[in-house]
Parts: sequence; C-alpha cells; structure tokens
Amino acid sequence: MTRGTTLSADQLAITRGFEQLITWARRVKPPQGLSASAFTTLDTLSYAGPLRISELADREGLSQPGMTTLVNRLENDGLAVRAADPSDGRAALVSITESGRARVSGYRAARAAVIGRRIAELDPADQAVLLAASGALRRLTADQLTSKESGIRS
Repeated sequence: MTRGTTLSADQLAITRGFEQLITWARRVKPPQGLSASAFTTLDTLSYAGPLRISELADREGLSQPGMTTLVNRLENDGLAVRAADPSDGRAALVSITESGRARVSGYRAARAAVIGRRIAELDPADQAVLLAASGALRRLTADQLTSKESGIRS
C-alpha cells in the first residue's frame, strides 16, 4: 500500500482494531522493568545483530540523542555493549549481551502470561477467531521495516 491510498471500510476497521491492540499491548507491564523502547531496541539487536546508534534510532523511531541515552542506560544495566565498528573506527556498534537476551526472553514470557490470561477470559468462539488470524498476523509482522520505511515516527 502506498501513501494516500484510501482504505476500505473493512481495512479501516482492522486498522483501528490494531491501533487499539498496539496501545493496549504497550501498556501491559510485566514485572521485568523494561520500557517499551528498551525492549524493542534489545529485540532489534537480538534479530538484526550489531547496529550503529543512528541505525537503531531510525529503526526504533527515536532521535539519535534519545537512542544514545537509551543505549547508555542499557549498557549501564549490562544489557548491551558498544564496540568499535571494524569498517569505521570512528563509529561504534551496539550489541545485545547474553544478559540482554535473557531479559528479552523473560519479558516476553511475562508479557505472554499477562496477555494469555486475557485471552483465556474470552469466549471460545473469540479465541478461535484469534487462532485463525494468527497466521495472517505472523505474515503481517514478518517484514521488520525500519520506522522510516514504514512512514511511522514516534
């Protein structure tokens, strides 16, 4: 879909449902103590590998100074580490640590437990609808676009 494309009523309803779901999911705070930005940054590092701060900022929709502050905090907590970029000695690459990977895994498990309890409260027919949609949801989210590519900025 390109910018300026008009959505059908069904597509608009799906979009509104996703926006509500995303907002709700960001507010689900498992007892892991990670902010949403810290979690998504660590998650990005876990699947994309080491990245420059400018690349991380672009992917996460943060300013470069904001990402620098976040990376400093992640480093201080032992969740990420910086190393010289072998292709450019003036730049640094940020990587996730094993502690960071464990934290992401723990955060996912805790959030899944919270969300799972809510799903369990749903009527079996609603659960079946969500299960039927799970393949489409995986395909929808499989392409990890940068925020610039998706047109999304925070």
